[in-house]
Amino acid sequence: KGSKYIIPEGVAHLEKRSFYSSDNLNEITLPHSLIRIGQQAFELCDELETINISDSITEIEDRAFVLCPIKGFRIPKNLSSLGNEVFNVCKKLSFFEVDEDSDLFSVKDGVLFDKEKKTLIRYPIGKSENYYVVPEGVKEIKENAFSLCANLKSIVLPDSLERIGNAAFEGCCHLDNITVPFSVKTIPPYAFSKCTHLRGIQIGNAVEEICVAAFSYCYSLVYMQIPESVCSIDSRAFVHCSNLNLIQINKPKD
Repeated sequence: KGSKYIIPEGVAHLEKRSFYSSDNLNEITLPHSLIRIGQQAFELCDELETINISDSITEIEDRAFVLCPIKGFRIPKNLSSLGNEVFNVCKKLSFFEVDEDSDLFSVKDGVLFDKEKKTLIRYPIGKSENYYVVPEGVKEIKENAFSLCANLKSIVLPDSLERIGNAAFEGCCHLDNITVPFSVKTIPPYAFSKCTHLRGIQIGNAVEEICVAAFSYCYSLVYMQIPESVCSIDSRAFVHCSNLNLIQINKPKD
């Protein structure tokens, strides 16, 4: 049976790796005095299912909850800074909640956005649906936003989208097909890496750069058509795409 721990009132900061890989920690209560959760503070707490969060928290640093089996997470009302990869490999995480008084964050259908819903921050890894339409009006998909979302087979990106973050779709191992809209100019590093079932991708005619490992380990890719707008392809963009037989590069019209 897992243990519970209440952090005493008066504690303002949890330093880096404060509870890293703590065995048998099932539930933790954070004090109202807490302001910052440090890097990797609860990483590898593989039995931590319940986090009683405090609205006093203003900062959650990188990888704070990696590999925690939490099923949901409430974003504190006063949170002003959310680090990278905070919820990576949280395979049971199926929803976010956000206080309506939050100045910086919002939620729609359990998915975490900025307040204006122009930036998609994180899609919950454990969400059961296999199809998702990114809402029209979203301009940016953040780094790792969909990483390791193994349930998703199809993602529809909006025409409003302008920027895709690094490794945004990395490890979406059942993603079958996706279209990058005409408004996107760069396919960043590791964007679709390890999308092992990806068979079809349509790249909009505004993409100018395909970066390192953008499609690495996409074993199911057989054919790729590169639009004439692309002027830079990293030499490792398609590394370990063992079944990729043909890349067609469209030439600019004279």
